Amino acid sequence: MKILPFLTMLLALECASVSQAQTAAEWVETGIAKGRNYDFPGATDAFDNALALDPKLVPALFNRGLACLWTDDANGALGYFDKAIALEPENAQARVERAKIKAAKGDKAAALADYNQAIALQPKYPFAWLGRGNVKRDGGDLAGALKDYDQLILLSPADGAGYYCRALVREVLGNFEGALSDYEKLLALDETTLNASISAHRELILRRLQRADPTDRLKNALMNYKGDDWYRAPGDFITGQLTEAAFLAKAGEGAPSPVMLEIQQGEAFYYVGMMRLLAHDTAGAREYFEKLKSSTHAEGDLARAELARLPGEKPAAKSK
Repeated sequence: MKILPFLTMLLALECASVSQAQTAAEWVETGIAKGRNYDFPGATDAFDNALALDPKLVPALFNRGLACLWTDDANGALGYFDKAIALEPENAQARVERAKIKAAKGDKAAALADYNQAIALQPKYPFAWLGRGNVKRDGGDLAGALKDYDQLILLSPADGAGYYCRALVREVLGNFEGALSDYEKLLALDETTLNASISAHRELILRRLQRADPTDRLKNALMNYKGDDWYRAPGDFITGQLTEAAFLAKAGEGAPSPVMLEIQQGEAFYYVGMMRLLAHDTAGAREYFEKLKSSTHAEGDLARAELARLPGEKPAAKSK
């Protein structure tokens, strides 16, 4: 008789344990919450727990794929997105994420196919239009890219991505008035981190069009930007606070990764080329634009367009 209370207690503990155990869906929610708080290892564990309970739970597969991207494991992410799409072909979000990876790996056709399908499934999903526009731009279909960015802006006018991407394409095409308008709209949306960088692009166009800026937008942006990182460096160079040599040297400093180092140096070559061009130093401009002829970043597109506009230069072939 004395053992009964002990057995009753064990049974109660077991029942409590079962009632408190998380379901697979609850583990996904836990993982999402941890990810929002930048607890990426905790989030990954939570998604793994969800998949241990239900290996075919699409939200768990999708979020586990995103977790792989936190650690730059693109191949792992691709595997999870493939599984999610196989189980749920109408999942537009998974298709967009898979398309990003395909595009980064150079498989533009596969990326475009996923973006097309995502748009057909969810026509109001902004990231699908942004991604497809980027793939079209990288493939040289600038007219098609502009149409996708137009649609992105219609769907998400408060998001600056559409204005920024459209402005770059307009610059490449020589539509400087249109690019200037987009930079103005972008600056109206974002008065923080990107202000100094976007203001630098705007300032170059104003100088190209031989227009004064009564608002001194770039100088004000630099005064208000408290950081001393690469975001402000182009503005400091344009306004004469950094010499050309100091600017080029700064491009090689403080980059958190090899990819960012390549981007910073590419931006430096572009800005130096543009300042030399505006000073009517055509040979000097060509020297720095030539350094970007094989670049796959935005500055490469801009530099190739500038080379094509230089006297005696044939249009440059776009790198794939």
